[in-house]
Amino acid sequence: MKGTIAWSYVVIWAVVAIGAAYFGGMNLMRWSTNTSSGRVLTIVMGLVCIAAVIRLGNALGWWRLLYRPRH
Repeated sequence: MKGTIAWSYVVIWAVVAIGAAYFGGMNLMRWSTNTSSGRVLTIVMGLVCIAAVIRLGNALGWWRLLYRPRH
């Protein structure tokens, strides 16, 4: 994906990131009363949110600002 940004890709991953953060956050607030399956769901939603943010960073080129490989 060099050059132009595929906006549909960015929008889809942004929705995934926001949804996972919302559901993960709601479950995290109920951590003490959750069953083990609820705790697993919280962890999975957190990991999905992190993965979606990484995908967004790749699509938008954010990581190039932090890391420039030497040639």
